[in-house]
Amino acid sequence: MNGDAPRKLDRELPTGVIVGTATITRCERNHNGYEWHLSNVKRLPKPRKPKRMPQPVWFQPF
Repeated sequence: MNGDAPRKLDRELPTGVIVGTATITRCERNHNGYEWHLSNVKRLPKPRKPKRMPQPVWFQPF
């Protein structure tokens, strides 16, 4: 994330929709949990609502 970019308040962020895609390239455990390293991060032109119910693990949204 660009440190100079303005940050939105939580109430301004979309919920219940997919806003983009990314490839998980690496996952590391640290003292607070996990660090997810992403590549090929792309924002969708318009948020999309999943057609199927997301599960706590991975899911096929469309």
